[in-house]
Amino acid sequence: MKLDILFSQYLYQHKKLVLPGIGTFTLDPAAAIPDETEKQRSAVTGITYDSKAVPKIEEELIEFIRSHTGKIRPLAVSDIESYISLSSQLLNIGNPLYIDGIGTLIKGKDGRLSFTPGSYASTKLEDLTVIRESTEPRRHDETFSRREPSGNNARQLLIGIAALITLGIIGGGAYYLYQSNAHKKTTETDAADSVANAVVTDSTTRSSGNAYMPDSNLIARDSAAIKRRADSLAALQNGSSQPDASGKIPLKYVLEVTANKNRALRRYAQLKEFGNDVQMQVAPDSSSFKLYFVIPSAYSDTVHIKDSLTRFFLNKVRIEK
Repeated sequence: MKLDILFSQYLYQHKKLVLPGIGTFTLDPAAAIPDETEKQRSAVTGITYDSKAVPKIEEELIEFIRSHTGKIRPLAVSDIESYISLSSQLLNIGNPLYIDGIGTLIKGKDGRLSFTPGSYASTKLEDLTVIRESTEPRRHDETFSRREPSGNNARQLLIGIAALITLGIIGGGAYYLYQSNAHKKTTETDAADSVANAVVTDSTTRSSGNAYMPDSNLIARDSAAIKRRADSLAALQNGSSQPDASGKIPLKYVLEVTANKNRALRRYAQLKEFGNDVQMQVAPDSSSFKLYFVIPSAYSDTVHIKDSLTRFFLNKVRIEK
């Protein structure tokens, strides 16, 4: 059960849901809430949204989350704050935020949030009491340190190995992309230096009185090389699907597709923190999240690039245009 299901049930009961940093949802007391036994989910009616900032989380909401998750108050507050933080990041990068049982928020180009009602959630309130570990990721859960050992050493060993593999994947990917970016910068600098050196060297050998005559053919050849590189970079930035002057086309190398919003945002933030030019595409209803790189590639190099990324990230990479 996701945390937003608890938010929708809280709104149905209390007629008002306040999420600091996101806004306030208000349900008309006259709105008809569908019966819990109904299988067909009907459209939400009577919900209004106000984006005005609020200072803090209401105590009633904290108590509601605490009572239905079985967690202590600090952990319930941490869960709510984590949800709000991740949701704000999602909105700030231009992706929609879908709150199950309430509706969808989208941030426009003017920075304002717009709200579209969704469908009522039909979860029974008595089912919510079984929620324990399925809300947003816990932060600094001190209760783990006080639990008795389970004796399942093999499971703990597997978790440790998985953590080490994850760190290795992140570090390897960051190193690969760092080396790739460094190579691009070095290539551009060397091309510019070759033009400058050619002009200076040839000018000293082709002097006539006080006038220097550089070799125009050499300058034209090196200038063409620089232009081909610039065309490639421009095609990448503009998202063009046409080959540049060097025959390369920007291709999308898909690293991962997941329905887990928290995993996608954490992975996106980690890769960005290491300086990777990763991009994320989110489905309109937030049902899937795609992490990918856009790399200008010649068709003859695609297999090599894809295999290299697969080895670095230990996850099969596929190509899209």
